[in-house]
Amino acid sequence: MRRRHALLSLLPLAGLLAALAYVLLDEGFIRFNYPSVSDYPVRGIDISHHQGVIDWNLLVKDGVQFAYIKASEGATWRDSRFSDNWAASRKAGVMPGAYHYYSLCAQPLLQAQNFLASAPPSPFHAMPPAVDLEFSGNCSRRPPAAEFRADLGVFLDAVEAGWNRRVVLYVSSDFYPYVKGRFGDRPLWVRSIFGPPPVAGFGRWQFWQYANRGRLPGTSTFVDLNVFSGSQADFDSFADPHRPTAPND
Repeated sequence: MRRRHALLSLLPLAGLLAALAYVLLDEGFIRFNYPSVSDYPVRGIDISHHQGVIDWNLLVKDGVQFAYIKASEGATWRDSRFSDNWAASRKAGVMPGAYHYYSLCAQPLLQAQNFLASAPPSPFHAMPPAVDLEFSGNCSRRPPAAEFRADLGVFLDAVEAGWNRRVVLYVSSDFYPYVKGRFGDRPLWVRSIFGPPPVAGFGRWQFWQYANRGRLPGTSTFVDLNVFSGSQADFDSFADPHRPTAPND
């Protein structure tokens, strides 16, 4: 009986600790993933206009080496801060890359044209373009898998013809089955914020988004945190294997 009473007396404390843990998680002070620098030495972020004005020099001091920057969404929307973020990140020494949020309700060729108009091929050192494939925040349409794959192929062909680079595919776990084994050797950028990406869930990946409520100096809002799978030399080769470095790169 005493043991039962003792356990009951601990319930309020357990509830308080659970509430505190939730607040710390929600506010980004703690997270589920802490990938080691020894395993993943190349660190980066992905951002959009939601982050507002960023102090890129502070991010560099904190170890940020690359940034995927939102350029466009759907057939018409363009991120108002893309050009500023692209120029400022390069100036600070952060390797930039442009990404497009793919809409399931817009024509793929129009989406590719929108992206290319917003983020034309860079004459400077830059990562390959990426496409954000997820259901979260998308329209309500859910096309059959075969139709989606055909449409995405149109988008990829157009963007890759423009950039002469293989597009990186960003996928959440629920979206991955739509692209699994269907788009050749295109690099994968996977979202897994509750633990390391499971091999059975994603297979081989190149980038891992391990947190969506990160806190970094230089940003006043939450920011997505990412790592690259490979060494610094691997990243340098992956990021831009063909273009010569510009004089001010």
